[in-house]
Amino acid sequence: MPMYVLVVDDEPALREVLSQRLTSWGYRVATAGDVQEAETLLNTSEPDLVLSDVVLPGLSGLDLLRRFKARNAALPVVLITAHANVDAAVEAMKAGATDFLTKPIDTATLRAVLESVRVDQRERKAARSLDEALQEPATGGLIGSSAAMRDVRAIVAHRVHRCRRAHHGRKWHRQRSGCPNHP
Repeated sequence: MPMYVLVVDDEPALREVLSQRLTSWGYRVATAGDVQEAETLLNTSEPDLVLSDVVLPGLSGLDLLRRFKARNAALPVVLITAHANVDAAVEAMKAGATDFLTKPIDTATLRAVLESVRVDQRERKAARSLDEALQEPATGGLIGSSAAMRDVRAIVAHRVHRCRRAHHGRKWHRQRSGCPNHP
């Protein structure tokens, strides 16, 4: 599934250009002209990344960053601005911005940032899947959720646990574990 990007900028022409460019790169895109519209979109969908101007009508892009990070600390937010200065960039990064780009936006840099976020998200998802798999006991792919199957899973998990302990050098336990791989 392609990455879903929310573009927030008060300049309609720039929103359109970014939307077309990102779509041509294979991303799904939604656009908003201000923080309020962006929050409405965030309530109805879950973007994989937010690309926002710093200078917006009403609340700023930094305000948007803080609000979105309060809702979901893992949501990547990239801020863009025509008024680049070191203080603003430092403040954005301290607030949790993934990156800070200047206008006019260099397409190669933007593409590299998006790719970096995509790879990071893929790696996080794989790590979560691995963590979840490691939390489940090794039950040989048993299927079912009835009480009887839960009992079978518990027995198998207990047996696997005993075999693992036996495998780690406890001779007496090996003899009494009933583990088929240990005499």
